Amino acid sequence: MNSEGSICTSLFYGSGYKVNEKLVGVAKNRKDIEPYQIKDLVNGPPVTWKVFKKQADALNFISKYNHNLMAFAFESDNSRLFLVAHPEVFWHYDCQRPPSCRCSYEIIPENAVCKLYFDLEYNIPLNPTCNGPRMVHNFITAVIFFLQEQFKIDCDVSYIINLDATTDKKFSRHLIFNIPNVCFASNNQAGNFVNYVCSKILDKMESKSHLPENLSAENCSEMMVLDAKQRRTLFCDLSVYSRNRHFRLYKSTKYGKFAPLICSSGGSTVITDKDSDKGLFIDSLITYIPEDHEKLNVLCFKKDNTKCLRQLQNKGETHFDSLVINDIPASPYKDIDNFINELVFPGKIYRSFYFSTSKVINYDVIGNRFCGNIGRSHKRNNIKYVVDLKDGTYYQKCHDYECFGYKSEKNSLPKSLQLLDFLDSPSASSIGVFNVSENMSQSLERFPSCGLSDDEIINHLSNQPFQRFPSFDLSEEQINHLESSAIQRFPSFDLSDEELISHLSAENMDI
Repeated sequence: MNSEGSICTSLFYGSGYKVNEKLVGVAKNRKDIEPYQIKDLVNGPPVTWKVFKKQADALNFISKYNHNLMAFAFESDNSRLFLVAHPEVFWHYDCQRPPSCRCSYEIIPENAVCKLYFDLEYNIPLNPTCNGPRMVHNFITAVIFFLQEQFKIDCDVSYIINLDATTDKKFSRHLIFNIPNVCFASNNQAGNFVNYVCSKILDKMESKSHLPENLSAENCSEMMVLDAKQRRTLFCDLSVYSRNRHFRLYKSTKYGKFAPLICSSGGSTVITDKDSDKGLFIDSLITYIPEDHEKLNVLCFKKDNTKCLRQLQNKGETHFDSLVINDIPASPYKDIDNFINELVFPGKIYRSFYFSTSKVINYDVIGNRFCGNIGRSHKRNNIKYVVDLKDGTYYQKCHDYECFGYKSEKNSLPKSLQLLDFLDSPSASSIGVFNVSENMSQSLERFPSCGLSDDEIINHLSNQPFQRFPSFDLSEEQINHLESSAIQRFPSFDLSDEELISHLSAENMDI
């Protein structure tokens, strides 16, 4: 750990990665960490990477800054540390770790919009007659049925990511429903729906509920298993919908075991990325919602399992089953909630949807139907406000079909409500990118947001000291020596080894 509190990256990579004896040159007979190549400085993902000892600090860090970052947890020495990074950058480095050290989890933030997901498992020795793949197939059949019945959502099995971590002792599957333009308001709302599905499966065993004809009471009974306390229960784990839940990532294993989550041989997942491994990882993230938030169908489900809500944004209208929904939470930004409530008075916020990765909050409003598009209040349809935390703005939209596609001009949030940018942050010194000095951190974060051309950036950097990117895996002593000399390597402009050696030699540096 350095003086600023950054944690050494060896905790993340493990001991399998040895220190280079020279700054440049190809190391033989040992593993080297390949640096993340920034292909698009303006629109590419930020390379910010910071490790925290406390989960609350990691989530707080994300909430204050306006970049598309996510929070992850990883196990080291049988304890969990917490990491903030963009998912693409995280994948680039995580997949270079030794397989046994890839013990990583996505943190599902409380109140954040998420995909529907399941953890299906049972103890094999206690349930020797269970047919796991058939149980999963029947369970998926039930979920697809209720998605159609409750939300009119058609789900094809090709959109279901089916990950398998089964061992001789435990059957384990993770299902992620990667349905285009569909998500739940939060994992709590998703959990309400999952509880409803499971209750209907149990009812079917007693012929009290209707399910597809090809899903009989006997099929439902097959999903019952014995747990460690000899109790009969469904093989669906209902505890994974708690606040700030950790959900294991694709290709990751539990600490001390080697049972990574891999794509099930029975799956038929549609991969959206040419790099299938990376694409599967990105698609399997619960809270990473790359679709346009204004086209999403955000699903909610009440605890009493009697009524559901669906926002039909793509049709320009909203159906509400009730005006009192006590279990739909506010956004994580209370001050912004208060600002919107004051803005729409005498109306008020009916509900909000928080997109944690894209940093957007959608507010549905009741009691105030004034629409800027027609210059008056609508008679029947409600309005909504959208807050974009990245640029600190808000604008009004409308649920009326005739106003579909309209959005008002953007207005700036009060300065006190705007998120900090890395450029102007008073706490910029606390930002570390793999233990690179704060000056380098600011440089890395500056260019994606300034719209400079590559030539302008290179010309600017030519007058700045080159800085080392941490992928060269120097020892802490070597890092300190380089930082004290203010000569470090910047990774994204592809300097040749000869150019770097020449530059360092001119400064009488040992390499």
